[in-house]
Amino acid sequence: MSYGIKTYGDDGYINLHSDYSSMVYVGEMTQSVAPNRFVYTGDYAQTITSARLTSNYDMAWVMQFQYAVDYTHVIPFYIPNFDGQEIAVMDVVKESGVWKVNVLFDGSSTQKPQFFIFAPITEIANVSQNSYGLTVWDSNGDIVFTDKQRPLRVDDVVAITHPTAIRNGAKGSCGRDGQTCDVTFTPDQSTTHTGSVNNTNKKMYHVVTSSYGGLAYKNDGTYTTKCGFLNLGRKKHAWGYVSWDSFRGTIKHPRNGATHVASWAGDFCGKVYQQSSGSCGYGGFLGFLIGVIGVVLAPVTGGASLGLIAVAGLAGFVIGETVFAPSTPSLRSYTTDQVFDTNNTVNMIMTDADYYGITVTSSGSGSGSGPSGITYEYNFGLPYYLWIDLGTVQYIYWDGILISSTVAADVTSVEIGGYTYYREPADPRYSFYYGQYFYYYGVGRA
Repeated sequence: MSYGIKTYGDDGYINLHSDYSSMVYVGEMTQSVAPNRFVYTGDYAQTITSARLTSNYDMAWVMQFQYAVDYTHVIPFYIPNFDGQEIAVMDVVKESGVWKVNVLFDGSSTQKPQFFIFAPITEIANVSQNSYGLTVWDSNGDIVFTDKQRPLRVDDVVAITHPTAIRNGAKGSCGRDGQTCDVTFTPDQSTTHTGSVNNTNKKMYHVVTSSYGGLAYKNDGTYTTKCGFLNLGRKKHAWGYVSWDSFRGTIKHPRNGATHVASWAGDFCGKVYQQSSGSCGYGGFLGFLIGVIGVVLAPVTGGASLGLIAVAGLAGFVIGETVFAPSTPSLRSYTTDQVFDTNNTVNMIMTDADYYGITVTSSGSGSGSGPSGITYEYNFGLPYYLWIDLGTVQYIYWDGILISSTVAADVTSVEIGGYTYYREPADPRYSFYYGQYFYYYGVGRA
């Protein structure tokens, strides 16, 4: 440039240039749609318990933040709620003068990350200035810098790529028990990237990953049972089972170190099962069933729009790409294992909340969604300290005493006898006895 002002930081990078607007902190985004876990609810859908959504499908929570500004460009940054929280920014969408961010996060539904908006200062009307210091205008007369609003400070930039597979381990199997059986889709692949600045509970991150994919499982068969007079007849049965799990590429930032781990978390899953039976035939051929499996497979056409896929809890969401208007919904189901865009490297930007005077309300550790300082007890032997989830009902043991055997499914805290009991917000331990899964959590009391 032949005129104007240009300054450099200690690192040698330009931090002020009068030809370009500085990016400044605008404000904290607010919740516009509450967290939910998306599960298929259409034809032949089978119930997946809350515990298995965690243990078998690694399902995370999807929610939406918004900030009502009609700016042309914004950059959203987030602060994780706890140490090592997995987060994926799914979409950044501008709709009717409101910026919306769809985000996927793990933990409990109450462990929401914080989101903040940065924007070019040239887009902000009536920029306030100090009565002293420095203000810079561009050739159009727009303010591009003022020392009253600190420009975005980049502490670190790290290139992120995701693994080329979601899970390499065995999934297990389900058959005629498909109505109660779930295979294991939990991811076991990740990549670690090292930056130059340590993660803390005050660090803020901007990254929009494009990696996504899914895992699928299907099985089918026929069998024959005896029927009729003296069980001399034969009845044919056919069954089909399909389940899938859709994943987004996530990133977590373990504190007290400079590494960033790229992995996967589920954003949409489903399980379908159908069984049909023929009539009783003494020759064993009557009631032969045709097309049962084709019917089961019909609801899970890969890439179908959400208009064709019944999904629980989608109301209120705007799902799209990083565009200026909502686009086609981007949830999908799978019939085979697939990954996409794992060779696409994205840059993650780090900055620090303290630099902008931002208040951090997220947890300093990974110890959950109960009251501050609560301790979760877990003991499988005497005296029992357990929160047990059986899918349809939950049990609570405290100091060896059965507190309740009637806690409703999906409840994570309950008041009993003057105390409030909390289910530990962590992945459960589980076991399988006599055809029934038992999911064990720690329990806290306040």
